[in-house]
Amino acid sequence: MPVPAEHAAAVEQLVRKIATRGASCVWITPPMWKHDSGILQVIHDHAAPCLFFDSDAVLGGLQPDERQGDGIHPNKRGGARWTSAFWGWLQDHRDPSRPGWALLPFETRG
Repeated sequence: MPVPAEHAAAVEQLVRKIATRGASCVWITPPMWKHDSGILQVIHDHAAPCLFFDSDAVLGGLQPDERQGDGIHPNKRGGARWTSAFWGWLQDHRDPSRPGWALLPFETRG
């Protein structure tokens, strides 16, 4: 992805479609398998009001032995670790003052 900023409008358009339905939403990035081109920052900057789950920042990345033979997709062990990391993050971002799966407002990535 040579110019990630070119995708900002597409991110915003998708988020608008979701947000107009009133649902809480989370943009989940996959565990990266190669160097980030800058698209993660573009998504982060344009995903509000959806929250942004940076898999690598929370998970610490997947190890080579946690990926399938293609070197991209998580294997059973990597998938279990990724799922556990997301579930914990989701629990931390729930808004207990609201019913159901309401999430706390968008926050900036540190």
